Amino acid sequence: MVALQMAGLLSALIFALSCGFEVLHANTLHSSQYIIIALLQCTLALWAIIEIYSAENKRTPIPLASLKVFLWLQLALILARHIDTFYGPSIKSNGESIAGNIEFGMAIAFAPAYLFVFLAINKLLINAFAHAEHLRANQLEQARQELQRKLKTSLVAASVAHEINQPLSTMLLNIHLAEEDINKLGAAACPLQSRLAQLTVDSKLVVSTIETMRTLLRNVQTEHSVFDLSGVVLSALKYQRNLLRSKNIALTTLGMQHRFLMLGDESQLQIAVGNLLRNAVEALEQEGIAQPQLEVSLSRRHKQISLQVADNGPGFMGISLEQLPMKTTKRQGSGLGLYVVHTAVENNGGSMNIGRSEKLGGAEVTLMFPTTGRR
Repeated sequence: MVALQMAGLLSALIFALSCGFEVLHANTLHSSQYIIIALLQCTLALWAIIEIYSAENKRTPIPLASLKVFLWLQLALILARHIDTFYGPSIKSNGESIAGNIEFGMAIAFAPAYLFVFLAINKLLINAFAHAEHLRANQLEQARQELQRKLKTSLVAASVAHEINQPLSTMLLNIHLAEEDINKLGAAACPLQSRLAQLTVDSKLVVSTIETMRTLLRNVQTEHSVFDLSGVVLSALKYQRNLLRSKNIALTTLGMQHRFLMLGDESQLQIAVGNLLRNAVEALEQEGIAQPQLEVSLSRRHKQISLQVADNGPGFMGISLEQLPMKTTKRQGSGLGLYVVHTAVENNGGSMNIGRSEKLGGAEVTLMFPTTGRR
């Protein structure tokens, strides 16, 4: 936009100088004054061309080809008009006046040409500004739609969390009352006490997970701390261990014996990894893969931590990150699982890529995180 504004200003100055030159040419002036005006016109014309080429080098989406043609035409017109000024016999060696060599026909011939080029350049600049405003309006509309989509997702998540919290609170109260009744039975009730204690722990974990999900989907900045990502991955695998066994999925882990320290929210990333594992399991089950395989690996790449989850299922089949959470490959899926993962990764300063695994042939999700530099 600045380059276009500068080109328009320079074009206006060139037109003013051109008109001024034709007026001054009819007066008795020193020859060096004509040369200065001619040089100034050429310099401004080249400046305008450079401004447009520099804007094009910045990969602006605004079409500038026609504008460049007319800017070059403007420079050619200036040079054609001033050939006599630079090289003609009108410049005397002693620097005397050149008024006696004036050709008024030249001024009459070039005046419409100056006006035509000036108007054409300004018309193209107006079109370029209109195109730029259209692109900006589209970007603002896309940003508005993205914010609206995130708000809708957050409201849905908050509503679901509210509905789940109600029966969970009742369940926790009933467990507490049951524990009090069992305590009255004495030693015979020890097995029941341990089961109720485990139910209490699991229920509190569900409450904590719901609150984490609400924070995550609202994109609220949480307190970050240094933690070992391999511990988070192993913890998520532990929670999904029974599911993997029940589906007869062969699990391979790589790099878990090393420490991968990073700064972020540990609970959010545990939810993210859990979602990746469940997505892989559901995709493998849906396709009925005879020998389902799942590989989870941690490594360092270019001073970053890389977490990869790959399987030998059908893959993503054309889904891009921009389509989340609106598209999914699962028949009963909503796409929210990968959206949650993407949001968690962004909240922790990382990036996410989805593709096809060269090793297993199925889906592959790669998460990249900045490392703290400590081992």
